[in-house]
Amino acid sequence: MRHGHTVSKATRGFDAAKKINGRKRHIAGDTLGLPVMITVTPADMTDRDAARELLRRLRVMQPQSPRSGPTPPTPASS
Repeated sequence: MRHGHTVSKATRGFDAAKKINGRKRHIAGDTLGLPVMITVTPADMTDRDAARELLRRLRVMQPQSPRSGPTPPTPASS
């Protein structure tokens, strides 16, 4: 079944290296393997550029403090 008539040309592409016509899906997961963010791009977008965009969006939506985890103990003054 072809979906060409329901998908706009702006969201499709062709990756000649992988021989993929259509779209690619890029997934960021956590340490348990659960998906955190999924991005769909035209197939002609390079994986490097798609990963950069995915990580940029993830950083905006999931900001992290400069220090995560427990606060280290402070040295005792003498």
